[in-house]
Amino acid sequence: MGRAAFQALFFVKAPIRGAVKTRLAADLGQEAALAVHTAMLRDMGDRLSDGGFQAAAHFTPADREEAMRALLGPGFSYVPQRGADLGERMANAFQAAFTGGAPAAVLFGGDAPGLTAAVIARAGGALASGEADAVLGQAADGGYYMIGFTRAAFVRAALSRRAFEDMPWGGPKVFARTLGRLRRAGLRVRLSPRLRDLDDAADLAALAAARHLPPLRGSRLAALMEAGFPQRGTLEDGDLSLIPLESGTG
Repeated sequence: MGRAAFQALFFVKAPIRGAVKTRLAADLGQEAALAVHTAMLRDMGDRLSDGGFQAAAHFTPADREEAMRALLGPGFSYVPQRGADLGERMANAFQAAFTGGAPAAVLFGGDAPGLTAAVIARAGGALASGEADAVLGQAADGGYYMIGFTRAAFVRAALSRRAFEDMPWGGPKVFARTLGRLRRAGLRVRLSPRLRDLDDAADLAALAAARHLPPLRGSRLAALMEAGFPQRGTLEDGDLSLIPLESGTG
């Protein structure tokens, strides 16, 4: 199944000091949080580019397109996120993909370092082949790191409303509540592997212990862990000088 049979929707926050990884910043400082966030975005960008995905980077804030292009490169279409909350922004991203002709779409962020190109490809392939109407990947904190639909199911089940409205975003019941809604809508849901997001110092410590193992081995995040994090006052918005530009060798 060709990867052009579905569209990859990469949801990203521009690397702005003080506005990303706020829980991690509370433990390690804003500079370290910014470095981690930037390294993970670049890692995911590499996976998508190397994997040959048809990918759109949906970014926020809307005035940071130039920064996102500099960070991720030319292999993406760039689309500002639109909507009053996360649910509305995700619904609008799916709507744009399907209006543009995509038969299926898979949406994910850069917060789960274990999310590989293979996991995304299997999810998109299940939709494109007709094996599933929806895909959902559970995050260890009770949210989800990935969600996807076929165009037919999204329209038929009115998912722009049903899947995304009145959801306690950031809470521990998002995955369970979303899965329940999709199943009550009669959709065939394929579940992807449970993965851990990197949100705080405990997550970082757990991932650091596995940095020499796939899929972290050779990543920019692993190289950053090896090199050490920037100290307070040493990194500003858009400064990539302290972020490994080439992935580590493991």
